[in-house]
Amino acid sequence: MPDALISKKELLEVTGISYGQLYRWKRKNIIPEEWFIKKASFTGQETFFPRDKVLARIQKIQEMKDDYSLDDIADFFSPDAVNVEMTGERLVAHHVLHKETWETYRLFFEKDGTLDFTSILFLDMVQQLTDQKTVTVEECGRMITFLQTEYKAVEGMPYECIGLRKKGTSFWLLIASPSRFIAEQETEVIDRIDITESVNRLKIKLASLHK
Repeated sequence: MPDALISKKELLEVTGISYGQLYRWKRKNIIPEEWFIKKASFTGQETFFPRDKVLARIQKIQEMKDDYSLDDIADFFSPDAVNVEMTGERLVAHHVLHKETWETYRLFFEKDGTLDFTSILFLDMVQQLTDQKTVTVEECGRMITFLQTEYKAVEGMPYECIGLRKKGTSFWLLIASPSRFIAEQETEVIDRIDITESVNRLKIKLASLHK
């Protein structure tokens, strides 16, 4: 289902931000251009936003603005990976990953002792699945293997990773976001993970380790 929308007028009232702040964040791409949705109205044209996404983004910006510059915040919310190498043990110690997540899925990664940003991202996506959904270790492993093969082709672009299951067999898709898809009957959606949102959230988590 598409996100419910919120008008620009209501957004400014609910969040207490100014018109100037909103468009300053737009220029920095902290609030993406594609979230500004133009619709015809009886007054001519009005701007709407995906309600849940924009409210969550503004809340996060407001939480961060006293600790980070606007340019820093823009970097956090860009879709680009960061140059980082960390051990699984350190990620567990700083609560970026659960111990169970690392111990269960460590064999899918290079055994040189460190993980790059993309590998950490895949583990974070697995953790989202295991925290919220009934999903098997095999299905999570299949998602990691799929992403290791296919993710490079869509890296930095707004994509979702979608898991589907039918009659006990699961498989994974990468589709541009936002998109609708229709599956055949009796197909269960395991989850839809917004990769860009996952990248943004992970960068914020990792930055907090250096504060």
